[in-house]
Order: sequence, then structure tokens, then C-alpha cells
Amino acid sequence: MAELDLAEYEQLKSTAEQQLWDDLIRLLEAKVPAVIDYSFWNRATRDRYKAVIERHGCRWELVRLKADLETLRRRLAIRDQRNDANSVTVSDELLERYFANFQEPAGEGERVIFQE
Repeated sequence: MAELDLAEYEQLKSTAEQQLWDDLIRLLEAKVPAVIDYSFWNRATRDRYKAVIERHGCRWELVRLKADLETLRRRLAIRDQRNDANSVTVSDELLERYFANFQEPAGEGERVIFQE
């Protein structure tokens, strides 16, 4: 698996996020139903997306796929064994930091689906 330095990773991430945003706007303007598969770690980001969707006269649905830390560890261990575009390596330390810093939706109109 190729490793990226932090600056290159951040640049690629920024480019991908801008492409996601541009694609969303184009779909909203065309009134095409869309699903945004994105982590939405904090409420401010979720609110930004909801607002732009509503400004375009569209309806949003926030679906929370809720998993405990052990479920996430198990799934990441499986993904770490892959050797394709879906392969990912996330250290336990990074996973715990992500898990601790995630602002779980509460009272945001979310639909929660529990994961095992």
C-alpha cells in the first residue's frame, strides 16, 4: 500500500471535498436525487450541507450508521487486509481519536441505524 505524506494527503482530501461539493450543487440544480456518503464529523458541516440542500428547494435526510468502537475495529481490520481501492489502514490511536471527537447527531432530524 502506498503511503502519502501529510501535505499530499491534505491536498488530495481538499480536492476530493471540493469535487463532492461541486457535484452536489450540480445535482441539486438539476433536482436529481443524490446520496452523499461522507463522514460529517461535526454538526457545523452537517448544517452547511443541509442549508445548501434546502436553499435549492430539495429535501435532506440524515442517516446515522451507528457503530460501537469494537465494531469499527473489526471492520477496519477486514479492510486493512484488502489490496484495492477500498483498503484502508487506521491505527487504533487514530480510530479512538476520531471516535472521541465525533459530534453525534442529536435532535438534527437524524434516522439512526445500528450497526453490528
